[in-house]
Formats: sequence, C-alpha cells, structure tokens
Amino acid sequence: MTPTPLLEITNLGFANGNRVFAKCENRNKVSHSHYDRVYSYLFDKCLQRKDIKRGKTHLIETSSGNAGTAFAKYCERYGFSGTVVFPKEVRPARVAATVAKNVSVEVAPYDGYMKGALKRMLEIVKAAKREGRDIYIMNHSQTFDSVVAMEKCGDEITKQLLRLNLEPGVFISALGNGTSTTGIALSLREDFQNLEVVGFEPKQSPVFTNKVARANDASYRTSEITGTGVWGIPFPNMHLDLLSRIELVDEDAESKRRWADIREQVRGQFNESIGLTSCVAIDVARRTCETVSNQNLLVIFYDIGEYY
Repeated sequence: MTPTPLLEITNLGFANGNRVFAKCENRNKVSHSHYDRVYSYLFDKCLQRKDIKRGKTHLIETSSGNAGTAFAKYCERYGFSGTVVFPKEVRPARVAATVAKNVSVEVAPYDGYMKGALKRMLEIVKAAKREGRDIYIMNHSQTFDSVVAMEKCGDEITKQLLRLNLEPGVFISALGNGTSTTGIALSLREDFQNLEVVGFEPKQSPVFTNKVARANDASYRTSEITGTGVWGIPFPNMHLDLLSRIELVDEDAESKRRWADIREQVRGQFNESIGLTSCVAIDVARRTCETVSNQNLLVIFYDIGEYY
C-alpha cells in the first residue's frame, strides 16, 4: 500500500507549546479509511491459507462502520461475492456508502447493536451451510491478523516522525474494537517506550472503561461516534495494558459544535474531508494539551466526512 501522509495541524491553537500530527488514513485509495490496511492484509492471508476460493466462497462480515465499507470494496477488488451485516442502529449514510459489485448489505432486524448483527449473520451462515454453499466469516474484530495489519500503519508513522527528528509523547486513539489502537501502539512502543496511549470512548457507551472496572451489569446506548463504544460481542484485540488512560467523551450540543468547528478548520488548512471520529480525536488532543507541555501528540484521520 502507498504510505499515507503525516500532517501537522497548526490552526487550532494547541496550548503549552504542544504540536499535533495526524496520520491521514482517510487518503487510503479503496475505502478512504484505515480499514484498507486490514482487509488488504486479511484477503491476502486468507488466499495464502486457502481459506477462501474465488468463484466458490461467499464472504460475510459484521460491522458498525468502516470495516463494513472496506470489506465490501475489497470483496469487489479481489473478485468475491459478499454480505455485510450492520447493526439495526447503523447510520443511513454508512449503508449508502457500502456499495460494491456482488456485495449485499443487510441491516439486522434485532436490537442489541453488534449482538443483533451477529445474530443475523449466524442466521445467514446456517442457511448457507444447510444449502451446501461455501461461506466464510472474515471475522476482522476477532483475529490478531487485523492487529498485525495495523502495526504496519504504526511502522509508517515511526519512519515519518524519525525523518522529522521528532518523538511522539501521546497517541490518542478511538478504542472501537481495539484493532487500530493495539496495532499502532504496539508498533510505536517498539521505538518510543515512553509513549502515552490515550484511548477515548463515549460516556454513554464506555465499553472498555467498564471492562477495566469489571462492571458486568453495565448498560449502553448507541453513540453517534462511529468506531467507538461498540458493544455486543467480545473484542480480544484490545490490549488494555497498552493504555495510559481512557478519556470519556460527552456528546452534548456544545461538544458537537466544537467537532463541527474542528471539521471546518481542518478542511480550511488541508482541504481535507475528515469524519466525526477524527474530529473527536482532535478535540481530545486539544484537551490533553492543557495538561502536558512541549509534547508531540498523534491522532488518526480514520475516514471521510461523507460516511456520517
């Protein structure tokens, strides 16, 4: 894959001499998201292991956002038919963006967010097997291969920072299912042992915060911030020991005004379209800048604004 740029955000007034850099995963060519890395790697691995066969195997995946869009586009790119199952609570814009040849999209009719999507996916798989059809679950959130794929993003960032003679002090990451946080953090920590890793998730859906606190009876509500606060199935790719702390994010009117302003400021500086999760990451970075000095902070531009 072609490396994506690392850009410095200079027009948002970060406090205390701190600098903020963004890895532009929204510039990946196929799905305009960091999941280009995951699915290019997963498809190659599955083909190498002969888990899937062109013209025979139908692929299926569940997702709450970028993974589904990327999966569909990579099915088309690699010549496979596929099905994406989104949860009932998915954004309409996300469904509309998930268009690819020979790929169908289903919105699960069940509540429970990803648990509902998983239920619908298993129904489809069981029906296919009863009919003798070859079907394969890509399972991006459950395989460590996805983490390995995202480590390559971290490797790129390290090379880009070293060329600038810079060392990152804080990496700020949407927690989601843990894949991108873990993969990038594992890679960066190889060269920058003192790096702080700050994860963020919504207050109304604090999945990993509750996991740390062992709050097994916690309740969750759907978040507007795609790629965060995903509940309903376990996520083994999140290595919580990598995190320095978790920031909880409000989704109130004032926060949404800040995020909208950040989106326009980034568009003004770079002519860059970024999605809501990327805006929240910058907002968390700005808040972090109030507590640290003379540090280089790293965020990810996960996707494009049109997906929201």
